[in-house]
Amino acid sequence: MKKKWLLFLAAALMALPFLGKAATVQAAPASSDDIQVVLHKRVFREARIVDEQNPWSYENDGLAKENDPLSFGLNGANFVVYDLSDRLAEDLEAAKGTGKSQADVKAELVEEFRKLGRRQSLEYAADNNLRNVTPTGSGKTGYDSELDENGIARFDMPTYTSDGQMAAYLLLETHVDKDTLLNVDMYKRALPIVVITPFANPSDQTKLLDTIHVYSKNIGYVRDPYFFKYGKNADGTEVPLQGATFAITRYENGQKLYLSMSPVTDLRNEWITSSDPLNDSRVDKFVSDERGLVDSGQRFLPSGTFYFEELTSVSGYINDLTPTSVKIEIPEEWYDENGNFNYVTINGQNLLEAESGIVPEEAIALAMPRIYNSQASTTTAATPTTPTTPSKSSPSGILPSMSDAQAWLLAIIGLVVMVGSWFIIRRRVQNKAAN
Repeated sequence: MKKKWLLFLAAALMALPFLGKAATVQAAPASSDDIQVVLHKRVFREARIVDEQNPWSYENDGLAKENDPLSFGLNGANFVVYDLSDRLAEDLEAAKGTGKSQADVKAELVEEFRKLGRRQSLEYAADNNLRNVTPTGSGKTGYDSELDENGIARFDMPTYTSDGQMAAYLLLETHVDKDTLLNVDMYKRALPIVVITPFANPSDQTKLLDTIHVYSKNIGYVRDPYFFKYGKNADGTEVPLQGATFAITRYENGQKLYLSMSPVTDLRNEWITSSDPLNDSRVDKFVSDERGLVDSGQRFLPSGTFYFEELTSVSGYINDLTPTSVKIEIPEEWYDENGNFNYVTINGQNLLEAESGIVPEEAIALAMPRIYNSQASTTTAATPTTPTTPSKSSPSGILPSMSDAQAWLLAIIGLVVMVGSWFIIRRRVQNKAAN
């Protein structure tokens, strides 16, 4: 009896919560029945919240939790389960005579996978030929009718190994289905979950759980594409253009879709077709400010390829961009498998970003990347001012204007009259002198 209570005490000490570590559920003596692991895949909406209380933390103690209202269950997250029992047995055997307790060995195993992370844990599984024991058809999260909840995957697994030893399992997230179309991706996918069975009820160590609940957490990250709209003048100068209007588009099966004004639902944007996007009130518009900045305005996008389509330019400048002239490429995660930063790009140019989603001051100072409109051609030579002439009904007393032909005709008539008059006057003078 004393030994049994010591084992229960050891199990209770190990069932501690931790955030940012590989979650684990710990062992206690149990029957040989299978145990069911209910995996809850939760994604938190408020990626930008900085809260010392860590509102997205869960205590993986095997019991079901009340879901945080800031999170939602994610369907389409794919998991794989590896048998880690042999590794646990090896570690326990190696610890004999060293003074380490079973709890110490388990804690070290958990810490090892915490440091490895998801990618490296997948590599470890491949390199060490861990046996894939994912139950058929249960590796993907979906709607669960029993819980009336999204983001659920259930795994039925043996409580003990074939030789009666405690079993250990490694649960790893591999990917999220592309058709989820989240408007944020995963900043960090769920860290490894180590499940060691059997498991005692944390509230009553004399009882064992035949179903345990574990929570796989993701905190969304934000990727806010932006660029600076500039005009390129005929004299070679460049100026920021305020008031140019854009929409964000993507293509699906050859069809162009526009980002809708509809409210975001579970971090998903709505995409619609439109024959007149500029005048379509359903289409979200993005207008350049006095700095020429066109910001996506916290309409966060999933990984993939998108476009800023120019709907109108600024007076004096030509809307000379095609629908795909401003290409947005968003990577799946902040960092690649080697720890290198993955940039969002506009036409291949890297964006300076902050995890806050606000365009950094450095980027604003550089005003990069820039997308140009050409200045409309204008006549620059001075043109003489043509006097304004009143209409024929003008009461001003000034004669109405005449055409050039009329003016020449009157001039000739006037000259003839003058010459004729001169001859008449001369003849009269000559006649008078003769008399």
